[in-house]
Amino acid sequence: MAIKRPLAASAANDAAEQAAELSPLSKEIFIGLVGYAGSGCSTAGKRLKVFLEESGYTDVHRVRLSELILAKYPGSGAVQPAEGPREGAERLARAKLLQDLGDDLRSKHGNYAVAALGVKRIRELRGDADPGTKKIAYVIDSIKHSSEVEFLREVYGQAFRLIAVHGERPVREGRLIGTAASGAKYRGAPEADVRNYMNRDEKDGSNKSGQAVRDAFYLADYFLDNNTGAPDGTSLNADLERFVNLMLGAGLVRPTLAERAMNYAHAASLQSACLSRQVGAVLVSPSGEIVGTGTNDVPAYGGGVYGEESTSDHRCHVWEWDPKSEKFLGCHNDRKKDQLRQKIAQWLSDNFSDELALIAHPKSAVGHDTADRARALTAASFRDFFRQREGALIDLPGVKDLIEYSRAIHAEMNAVLSAARSGHSPKGGTLYCTTYPCHNCARHLVNAGINRVYYVEPYIKSLASELHSDAISNAEIPMGEKQQKMIVLPFTGVGPRMYEDFFTKRVTLKGARGVYVAPEASVPTQSVRLREMANVEERAAALVPET
Repeated sequence: MAIKRPLAASAANDAAEQAAELSPLSKEIFIGLVGYAGSGCSTAGKRLKVFLEESGYTDVHRVRLSELILAKYPGSGAVQPAEGPREGAERLARAKLLQDLGDDLRSKHGNYAVAALGVKRIRELRGDADPGTKKIAYVIDSIKHSSEVEFLREVYGQAFRLIAVHGERPVREGRLIGTAASGAKYRGAPEADVRNYMNRDEKDGSNKSGQAVRDAFYLADYFLDNNTGAPDGTSLNADLERFVNLMLGAGLVRPTLAERAMNYAHAASLQSACLSRQVGAVLVSPSGEIVGTGTNDVPAYGGGVYGEESTSDHRCHVWEWDPKSEKFLGCHNDRKKDQLRQKIAQWLSDNFSDELALIAHPKSAVGHDTADRARALTAASFRDFFRQREGALIDLPGVKDLIEYSRAIHAEMNAVLSAARSGHSPKGGTLYCTTYPCHNCARHLVNAGINRVYYVEPYIKSLASELHSDAISNAEIPMGEKQQKMIVLPFTGVGPRMYEDFFTKRVTLKGARGVYVAPEASVPTQSVRLREMANVEERAAALVPET
């Protein structure tokens, strides 16, 4: 007997079915993998293939970007490592060569170039089939640059999803570094060489076309923890199965406390009118209750920060600072850093011009000083040089990364103080923040008694782990050991980018007499439409014939 749907649900489902006929969603899936060297992206890719096949995607292709780079450089001299005592060193040499080739490709064609090779390969794998019409999955392994992520999202829209595989640095070093007799990937290779390779993989700051996994990692839709992973990846099974179920709409999957908290933190970040960056934070009590939220913005008298509803708004984009001598509307951290550069340039001019001129034109040890005029002219030239070179100081180490001149309270402290104003102690709590805490916030979080911090985006200006390694750890506590430090770890689970897509109810869940009907895995619940707008509009307009 056919199940009669409730009227509202029936109307909604009929509308969705009609929309799908007008402009069907792509059945194809494009999943990118990103992770630091040693995190286990390839292992995750193999396990992901299993769950995709079990969910009806029997045609799963792994697109290995490293192989595509090598194919682009047939004369590179890349050697396939052979078994033996030199295998690990040869693997490392091959990996470093791939870094060089990838950098060269990006420098010649743009930082998206490697992703463009991936798209070309996908077209070849699809063959003569029309794009999006068949249930085909492509697992793209491994992404190394944020431009590659942006490019694939431009090409495939919501049909592309990015999984970030997290492994803490000590764990990853253990997988990569070892003696020739160990099971490490680069066994026998010099430790310093492996660490340099890992540093370059994370972020090659000396090369604009270099690898930058750190910048791509936090753009992910889904974050996996592979710190305690088995070599075959079976420890990732539960998380990968959950990801596939969410993507294909199978079963009734709802957010965890951590996912809820990070989504609230993301929502709080959108409130920020800071001209530099938007950051949000949420404080969760030991019992799992959200007791405080915060964003980075200018504090307001009476508590909290200014917002759209403030009677008197003094955020940086509306507050005109006027110390009589000048008017300024903008970022005061940048304004103060500019002043500091000017002072440094003037100090260099005042303190080094005469000395440098004397080095250029030294006084004669005997007789008349014939270089005094030349020395005076040179000193004047140096003074002008230093005063006019203020712009060259824009990247001066130590000045560029200064943060203490900002008017904004940081999101982490805002969340803690918000909880305190409402009578909730932060002691023993967990903080979820969209960005890694700066060193100033980190020391206050330790002092407040925060137990753990989870973050999405790294913050390279932070010196927290350097200045407070006695009280802060970026690694999980070993099993059986007592916690002695505040733990700061990358967030794992459904990221804010994917939260609404995956947790919004889109299908009827009740059958006859209210019996639960479990949704079955099908095609992506959110994807790219196959037909262009003009085609869709024409078909939609034709649904009601002219009289």
